[in-house]
Amino acid sequence: MAKRTTLIVYFTITTLDENIRRKIEPRAASIEERLDAVKQLSDAGVTVGILFMPIFPYLIDDFENINGVVKAVSDAGAKDLVQGVLDLRASCRNRVLSLIEEEFPELLPKYLALYRKAYAPKDYVGKIYRAVETARRKCGFKKFEMPVLREKQTKLGVWVQT
Repeated sequence: MAKRTTLIVYFTITTLDENIRRKIEPRAASIEERLDAVKQLSDAGVTVGILFMPIFPYLIDDFENINGVVKAVSDAGAKDLVQGVLDLRASCRNRVLSLIEEEFPELLPKYLALYRKAYAPKDYVGKIYRAVETARRKCGFKKFEMPVLREKQTKLGVWVQT
């Protein structure tokens, strides 16, 4: 398919720590399986991106984790990386806070202080995004631009005009 059309596949990878991954994503594929899939698809000519989200504060937001994830996905062949800090909108707030209380009880007071509203404060989010951007540059991630197939644009343009 990648030879005939634009095909982009995104995987969520937020940590290289399998113990943390099991707690925050208990039913998801292992990190090793995801990185292997990134490599296989990338090697086959598929554009692969990473959804580095949600980044859980105090759990996977340290520079070591951020640099490790960015390097691992870059080495596996990913071409794009989109980061996002955890938000606690009403639809997920209780579920996430219950998870934190059960699996990481020492972090619950920090979460309650950080998430007085649905979103973490802008200064915190900015700090994390800057760390991700630094890691991206260090690993050679360039600004990703959606591939455009001229042949399809021409056909679409003719179709729209008739």
